[in-house]
Amino acid sequence: MTPYDCGAYGRFAIPCYIVDRESGFDWGAANPSSTARGPYQMLDIHGRPWPIRSEADKLEHHRIAAHLWAGGAGSSHWALTR
Repeated sequence: MTPYDCGAYGRFAIPCYIVDRESGFDWGAANPSSTARGPYQMLDIHGRPWPIRSEADKLEHHRIAAHLWAGGAGSSHWALTR
């Protein structure tokens, strides 16, 4: 479920450069104007738990991101310019 090894930041479900740009790998990242939250900056509509209080919450973020990413087919969920 977390195929991308981002070194000291851990493993993530989407490419590391996207997580870095979206949140700087910060599990507490929040964008109040868009409701985007967590390291993947997912919106409320994605049903992710917030705030992240446990490893189970982190796993849910990874699961949702992996589902949205769909091996790259869902890349439109994130702006992919570097």
